[in-house]
Parts: sequence; C-alpha cells; structure tokens
Amino acid sequence: MDMVASFDRNRRAIRVAATILAGLILLVVLANLLWPGPPAPTAAQSRMPPTQGPFPTFPMGPLLHAVRIDANANLSMRLLMTSLQGLVNRASVELYLDVPGVAGNTSRMLAYLASRYNVTYDILSAQSALDAYVRVAKGLIIYDPQRPESIDIGTVMAAQQRAVLVGPDLASWLAGRYGLSVLFDYAHRGDWTALDAIGAYDRALRELYPSSYPYLLAILPPDRWAIRDYLVQTGTFVFYLTQGMLASPFEAAATMRILQAAPRGIPILGWFNSPTLTEENSFVQMASAAGKFVVGVQDLPNLSVLTALGRNETHRQASSTASPTPVLQDKTYVVLAVPDGDNLDFVAGRMWDLWSQSPRGNLSFAWSLNPLLVDLAPPLLDMYYDSATPIDRFIAAPSGAGYLYPDDAGTGDLPRFVDFTKRYLDAADMDVVWLLNAFAASEIPYTSASLSTYVD
Repeated sequence: MDMVASFDRNRRAIRVAATILAGLILLVVLANLLWPGPPAPTAAQSRMPPTQGPFPTFPMGPLLHAVRIDANANLSMRLLMTSLQGLVNRASVELYLDVPGVAGNTSRMLAYLASRYNVTYDILSAQSALDAYVRVAKGLIIYDPQRPESIDIGTVMAAQQRAVLVGPDLASWLAGRYGLSVLFDYAHRGDWTALDAIGAYDRALRELYPSSYPYLLAILPPDRWAIRDYLVQTGTFVFYLTQGMLASPFEAAATMRILQAAPRGIPILGWFNSPTLTEENSFVQMASAAGKFVVGVQDLPNLSVLTALGRNETHRQASSTASPTPVLQDKTYVVLAVPDGDNLDFVAGRMWDLWSQSPRGNLSFAWSLNPLLVDLAPPLLDMYYDSATPIDRFIAAPSGAGYLYPDDAGTGDLPRFVDFTKRYLDAADMDVVWLLNAFAASEIPYTSASLSTYVD
C-alpha cells in the first residue's frame, strides 16, 4: 500500500510539474508575441506634415472668469470643473481655475496674465460658474471609481460628446439641478466593465481614437486632473498603462499599439508614476522609436487658457542684446545649467522658486526650457524672459522641441524632429540644445550620426 501511495503521489507531482512547465512555455510564447519589438515601418504610419503646428489656436473671450476651487475639492469635482473648462474654452477662452496646491501658483499667474496681456477678469465661485456655464454640456459622462481607466476613457468621451466628466457622487445632483442627461455610465455598461484596463484601452483605440485630434497624444495617471481641460479642449486621446520594469509584457504591447496608431512626429503630453525610476527611460525609448516625443506635464492647470495668450509674439532673450560673446580660448570652461526644463510642472513650480532667489543675476546661468512653450503656454516662457538679466541664458531642454532619446529615434525621424526643433528654437530665440540619450544621463554615448544631425 505504501508503494502504491508513493507511486500515486509521484504521478500527481509529475502531472503538476508538467502543467506548470506547459504554463511557463505558454507564457514565454505569449510574452514574445506581445512584447514590443521593433517599431512598425514608417511607411505604415502617417506623419504630421512638416509645416503643421501640433497645438491648435483658441480665441480669448472678452472677460476671463477666475473660478475659485476649494482646496478640499474631491477628484470628481475637479474633473467636473476641468472638463467644463475645456468645453467652454474650446469656443471662447473664458474660464480659469484658481486652485491651491498645484504646479505653480494660479493666483500669481492670473495677476501676471492681467498685467502682461491686459486680460480683464472677475472672480466666480464654483457654483456660480456651474450655474452660468454647465448647460453648454450635452450631458454627463460618469466614470467608475473602481475602474481607474474609466477616467481617461471618460475624458475622451466627454471631449467627443461635448459632455462633462463626473463621478457617481455628483451625477444625480447635476442631473436634478441642471437637467443634464446621462450619456454614458461606465459602471452600468457591462460591455465595458467586462474588459480589463488593457482591453478597455484597446477598445477605446478602435472606437474613440479615430475621432480624436490627430496631432497630440497624452499619457496621464487617472488621478491626475489638472491638464484635462486642455485634453477636452483639443479632443486629445489619453491613456494610462504601467511603464518600466513593473509593466507586464501585455501592458508594454498595449502601449506600443497606441503609440503606433498615432502619426509620427507628434508630441505626447503627460507623465507617469515612477516608483522604480525605470518608467521614464522605458517610455521615452518607446516613444522615440515610434517617432514621438514627450512634453512632461501633469499638474499644471489652465493650459486651455495659457495656450491662447502670447502666441505670434516675438520672444527675445535679454542675453541676445547683451555684449557679444567673447571668443573662446583653448581652456576648460564650466557651464552652470538648470536641468528638467522639459517638464512644465517643474518650470511652473520649483524652477520659478530657484529663479526667484536673490543670487540670480550675479552669476551666469543657463536655464533649460521647452521651446514648444511659444505655442503651448507662452506665458510660462514670457514670465522668465520678461524678468531675465543679461547673464541669464535660456537653452532648449532635452532634446529640443520635446523630450526624446536621439539614438532611439526611428529611421528618418531624427532629421525631421531636428527641423521641427529649429522652427521652435528660432521662435524662442534659442540656439543651444541640451541632449539626453537616456535617464540617468551618465550612460550612453551618442552616435556620430545623431550628433551630426543636430550640428548640420
């Protein structure tokens, strides 16, 4: 009996081991099929025309209403107000959100807009703004708090259906007070809730992306709300999947499907959670290979307002009118430069804090900024240029008009990106570009081909 029992146990162990081995083999096969390989041939993708600007223009209204948002407002309220702001500002820029605890100081920026661009504004409560404007929406898109992806998908739906995005906590109140009908309720759509996040984004890519604005893309954690006014205003497709070493092969493949569906040569707005510090490197590599570049921003509100002011102006650095640069001698020079200006959150927040410190103006410094600011958010550029001294020098942040890794760019993409960059360098009065080939920056030497593309 002991021998029989032992034999049975051995057979069961063999079957279990065989099952595990078969599962591992299947997983390896699936991983190889789904892990993103080389980018699709460029001929299979459209490309943004070389003379096209990716950032649409929007007219300013006669009066800007600054809407005070309570510091304790929950995510549902913030999404409601930013989606409403995007809808209103699409036709005429009239709503500005004065919000504490975000990148930059919205009250300070409002005062700057008034003085620099002669903007006339008044102050409204959130309730007054809703009473005045919420009926421009055709209805409600209700996200599911249990399904974070429903916020990004709901943002795209709100833009396309001219609706406001809210959580279930505010939906009944809005419907009762303003007579807004429910156009889509994620939690009550079994055909959507049956899908996991990857399946939901794949469906959104098939059904919603074709009606999205083609020359922008966004990656944004669902709990980040600040730039959704601009995403709704422009009708930009937004998604979020884990990046870096914590991403599964399935998530990486889904990210690549979205990147390859969009035209080459376009910016990707947003950022990502970075618990392992591998996320930045991984995503920028994939974006570069797909012919795209990143504009880091997730916590800067009112892009739908900032993009409407200061465009088509001449931007001149104070250093451009200073004494001519002396002829360089045959010795080592040290350059002091502030990095991370490719990220608009940093530019509006921490960099401005550094800029405001008293030692500035006594020592030559280079400050990195994204030259795309001349169209995306001119006031962010102007507030530095207006207060610069002749020894403050502005240079283009990595790696030009957007963040990419030059050596990871797809075939034929880098020369076009450099031409695109030159257009914005001229508009921003910049002539130096900070290159970055990976994060962290101590890492990978540049190929001579990439360097010559920038130099030539």
